Amino acid sequence: MRISSNALIVAGLTVAALAATPSHAATYEVSYSGATWALGVGGTYGGQFTVQTDTPITTAGSFAVSSCSLSGPGAVANSLICPTVQQFDPNGYNTGYSLIEVRVENGNGGSNQGLLFFESGSFTTNGVYPIFTGTITDPNGGFYGNFAAVGTLTVSAVPEPESLVMLLAGMTWLAFITRRRRI
Repeated sequence: MRISSNALIVAGLTVAALAATPSHAATYEVSYSGATWALGVGGTYGGQFTVQTDTPITTAGSFAVSSCSLSGPGAVANSLICPTVQQFDPNGYNTGYSLIEVRVENGNGGSNQGLLFFESGSFTTNGVYPIFTGTITDPNGGFYGNFAAVGTLTVSAVPEPESLVMLLAGMTWLAFITRRRRI
């Protein structure tokens, strides 16, 4: 039985297209500055951290930090320690915003946290989202505060190694068929 070269090309394109489909794994990179709330001391500080998960964040939970850096004024900068986990809550305490509860640990064994709010749905769609600045109130009448930190959340899909192998196999197959047709 002989398979036509057109059928082989279509099969190769299908494999390549399937391999190029984004995976469910995602990287969440958060960078912020101008925050004064986390340590309760004078001056501003900033930071960056990255969280990687196998699935988009759709429910509240703690997520392991894969990289982190912090900066601050004087002695404060020397006592900042990156946390091993950060809290994400796509429902943001029912405020209509997505929320990251940023933890910062100090050298004395204590930790403080601040809140960074983003537009609803920020955790499930690839893109760059600015930190919300302004006033947020609790739907039950409480007051969360005025938020003035600046920065962004970047969400991007992480290709799985299997997808890259499939893409390479599909492209190799297409190159083989194209070369074979020329001979």
